[in-house]
Amino acid sequence: MVEMKLAKCRVRSWREGDAHLLATHANNRRVWINLRDRFPHSFTIVHARTFIQAALAGAPETRFAIDVDEAAVGGRLIETFLD
Repeated sequence: MVEMKLAKCRVRSWREGDAHLLATHANNRRVWINLRDRFPHSFTIVHARTFIQAALAGAPETRFAIDVDEAAVGGRLIETFLD
């Protein structure tokens, strides 16, 4: 598990329990209009679980949740460059 504490949030590994909030946020029009090429619409709980499982399976881990007050409110892809 990865965790980085910042002033107003944390960047951390996704958790299985984040699926409900991920689906909720991904279905907010203000969010999905910017992600329409990356996320299906509507974004179901099954989509959320599949996304989280894939994020956790990555080696190295490159997809992280942005957490505010113990709730995943977004995500971030951190690209790595490997030889």
